[in-house]
Amino acid sequence: MGNGVMLKAWDKLPQFATNITNIKGWLTKFAHHFCADVTTKLKASEVTWL
Repeated sequence: MGNGVMLKAWDKLPQFATNITNIKGWLTKFAHHFCADVTTKLKASEVTWL
């Protein structure tokens, strides 16, 4: 997951570069949201057997 988040951040950086004033804060927030999205997608794909 670590490489995935960094690659995606690098991909999105030009789109947000003009609005970023704190790169460390932006990366932290980006990584948090990335991980939350991955977790949500994994939970959604789980099959529950009754």
